[in-house]
Amino acid sequence: MKISATDQTGTIHILGDILSLEIDARLDVPADTLSLTAALTKTVPEFVSVKAEEGTTVIFTGLVDEQRISVSSPGGSRLTLRARSMAALLLDNECPPGIYAGPLFSDLFGRFARPLGITSFSFADKRLSGQFTIEKGESVWQVLERAALATLGRRLRIDETGRLCALSPSAKSYTFGPAGQACLSAEMVTRRHKPISEVVTVDEHTQSYSLNFLNYGLIPRKISRRRYVRFFGQTAAQKAASAAAYMKQSGNNTRVYELKIPGIVRFDFGAQASVSCGIISAAGLRVCRLSHIAGKDGAYTIASLWPNDDIF
Repeated sequence: MKISATDQTGTIHILGDILSLEIDARLDVPADTLSLTAALTKTVPEFVSVKAEEGTTVIFTGLVDEQRISVSSPGGSRLTLRARSMAALLLDNECPPGIYAGPLFSDLFGRFARPLGITSFSFADKRLSGQFTIEKGESVWQVLERAALATLGRRLRIDETGRLCALSPSAKSYTFGPAGQACLSAEMVTRRHKPISEVVTVDEHTQSYSLNFLNYGLIPRKISRRRYVRFFGQTAAQKAASAAAYMKQSGNNTRVYELKIPGIVRFDFGAQASVSCGIISAAGLRVCRLSHIAGKDGAYTIASLWPNDDIF
């Protein structure tokens, strides 16, 4: 894998002798992450961004969050970089508070995202109904995703080209196991501590927490976890949609199939998937997380599959 880093002057540096590398991307987290350690023979400048490529495919492009240069005996000199994808720009910058009367999504995007360098989005431009209120402390990502949920019913993601996209199912399909993609190992993980069964929010007429929304799918599983959440500047219908999205997101990775695959292998996010590895067998899944891990001893990919209903 080719790793390059760009310094403050725009000079590109190819990083060789990579000791360890991990790139993690998941549908329920806006920013992908990269962590690497490389051996150094001389000092390096402060880096601004980093890119990882496998052949002609860009695996990661992002901004450096932390750079560490260390010297130890007998380890020698080391460079450690931690970075996040371009979504970090929208997460790290806040919007000014304000009230907008029925804005188009493009109005919000042009005002808040484009000045940060995110210049395009891939979905239909739609108008929000009623007033759209931005509260103090909301990040650009929070504002745009809230607008996308209200107009499209979709969450957002920034792709490898830096374009803002609405999450939607992929037409591709993968089979993991002896009959398809070979796996070194497979695991099924169930996390009962994560899903939220009830959201209670404020009724604007009474100004009390009296609007209850239930996750009926959790009743047979005997899971009880209630949250009190205030959705600012939304109609009753918008609050119902926001509460449903909030509860749905809490259950995104409560049943996970994790497959270890040799090499750096790319799979389309949102693609249909099934797994058949010994006693672990399931269908109706989607590719929702990819972790690429490389070092001196080789490389492998962890593909995480979640049930289709958890995502779309």
